[in-house]
Amino acid sequence: MTEQFRLRLSEILHHQEKDGAELFELTRRLLEEMEMNRVPVVLPQSLGDAMKAFNSKDNDHSEKIASGWSQFDREIGGFSLGEFIIIGSRPGMGKTQLLLHLSLQFLKELPVLFLSLDLSQALLTSRILSANTGIDNQKILTGHISDEEKSRIKQFEASAQKLPLYLYDGPANSMNALRLMCQKMKKDHGIKVIVIDYLQLLSSNRYRHNRESEIAYISRTLKSIARELNVLIIASSQLSRSVEMRGGDKRPMLSDLRESGSLEQDADKVMFLYRPEYYGFLSDEDGRSTIGQAELIIAKNRMGPLSRIQLTVDLGFSRFESFEGNPSDIYISPARMAESGLDEESTPF
Repeated sequence: MTEQFRLRLSEILHHQEKDGAELFELTRRLLEEMEMNRVPVVLPQSLGDAMKAFNSKDNDHSEKIASGWSQFDREIGGFSLGEFIIIGSRPGMGKTQLLLHLSLQFLKELPVLFLSLDLSQALLTSRILSANTGIDNQKILTGHISDEEKSRIKQFEASAQKLPLYLYDGPANSMNALRLMCQKMKKDHGIKVIVIDYLQLLSSNRYRHNRESEIAYISRTLKSIARELNVLIIASSQLSRSVEMRGGDKRPMLSDLRESGSLEQDADKVMFLYRPEYYGFLSDEDGRSTIGQAELIIAKNRMGPLSRIQLTVDLGFSRFESFEGNPSDIYISPARMAESGLDEESTPF
């Protein structure tokens, strides 16, 4: 292709009878033709053809992926293939544990690729062991475990050989390399879910001196990969320190997304993990305990309503379970809803 381009360009430039404008136009046409040959042109479809494709048995774009949280699956409808999801929180809130919990839930039906850019593979594996064996993660890391607990670990090791979970903790400084890895994992292992912990640790060979532009490029690339491969991509994101600096209950909002507004723009869903006890709020304004409770705040949802999902949390075992209390017992004041950009109509309780 390169040699053919050079020959044809040389022929154009040897047309001495042509003036500058004509030479420019001939060169432009050549470049356009070469580009069209390099990149396949996807032509628009008629509505009728689009409807046939949508209703086809081979179409899995509408396939729903359950989260395992009853309130989330009921109100939000779970996740969908082709979506790009952002889960934001401040450091220490438990987002890695949340991503692990979701990954283990997805594994019941779908192969998962987990890119751990924050924790080593060993630390990530210890948390997976903890979540599946019920042994505290700290005991696993220190080796202070009983013979009975060792037996449980051995049992899980045997079953883990069959789990379609693939862990990656290597460098991620090229989005092209990341795209190729995802393509290969989809082809070789049928990957349907890609989890990234966390987005700000990705980098590229572009915009090295402009971090905001680089994050925008990374965000667009992840969105493109999700659609191109028809996979669910969930990436955690750090939030800015503005959360800590303001008063009130410190619930995060969309403006807290760190470094780039493009994350909000590109994501199909933006969710925030919030634990009141992290900030020392051990009870709500009505005196009810918030210990061991968490909220998943759905601040953007391209496919449906906004909401707040009530969860119970055990960070020692990387578990986030559905809140089993009576939803009518949960009260959120109008002031709190206003701070998170939600209103009474978008909040189910």
